[in-house]
Amino acid sequence: MKVRNAILNDLMAVIDFNYHEYEAQLRTEKVLKNTTADIVTLGLTAASTAVGGAEAKTILSAIATGVVGANTDTDAHYPLQSGIRDVIAYYYAGSLTDAMLGLVEKTGADAQANRANATEARRTLQSSH
Repeated sequence: MKVRNAILNDLMAVIDFNYHEYEAQLRTEKVLKNTTADIVTLGLTAASTAVGGAEAKTILSAIATGVVGANTDTDAHYPLQSGIRDVIAYYYAGSLTDAMLGLVEKTGADAQANRANATEARRTLQSSH
């Protein structure tokens, strides 16, 4: 029972670690998106005041407003389905099943590459005779 509990605790620690890594990545991506949107908006707004023509000012201001709106809309309308998919991906990211599937995919790809190399080597040998 002691060994079982230790194994289960280790598994829970791995899942928690993966979750915290996932959460940190989400935070980093959001900060990058928001910072980029802010910089673009500031640049467009500054440019709209610096240019001479009224038409150019209007166009740059409209683009700046669009950037702000798109950034806000992305945050406000993050669909629940996307969140659920992310949570499911989080769950499977640390699972034995996911690790096994990855191993199977890699092994299959390696086997396919090896077959192709062997076929090419046979053709080369046959054409040299």
